[in-house]
Order: sequence, then structure tokens, then C-alpha cells
Amino acid sequence: KVLKLKNYEIGVVLALDVSEEELVSRLLNRGKTSGRSDDTNESVIRARIAEYKAKTTVVANYYNNFDKVVHIKGEGSVDEIFELLRNEIEKRMA
Repeated sequence: KVLKLKNYEIGVVLALDVSEEELVSRLLNRGKTSGRSDDTNESVIRARIAEYKAKTTVVANYYNNFDKVVHIKGEGSVDEIFELLRNEIEKRMA
């Protein structure tokens, strides 16, 4: 609603596909240096992932109805994932 009021339109939704196990592993590793106590507790991390999925699935499904969701492989090196994202963005800006 806010986007329509501002006359903005979402052209594409880039969805990074990462397995739950990979997400848990990344956050547990981040917890070693982040200082965030919730990054060191696997059950808290899994609850956060479940909440994220519950809240974002509705949005992704909405934009999927308009063929605006592009799934990007979110596992690999930072450079590999960056390239995939950059390529998708450049494709849409051409």
C-alpha cells in the first residue's frame, strides 16, 4: 500500500536460497565473534529462521504471482554469490 501511495513499483525480488543447515552453521560461526548471545544458541537461531520464513513467505508468494521473484543460489563464496546477484541486477537494468 505504501509503495502504491508513493507511486513506486517493485521490479524484482531477489531471493537467496540457502539451506537451513547452512544458515545455522553461518550464524553459529558468526556468534563466535559478533558478541550477540543469540547467535550462539542453535534453538534460538532455528526459531529466528522459522519466524523469518513465516513472515517472508507471504511476501514472496505475492510477488511470485507477478513473476517477479528470482531465486539465487545463496551458498558458495561471497564472491560467487555477489556475481550471481550482480548479474541478475545488471540483466534487469539493461
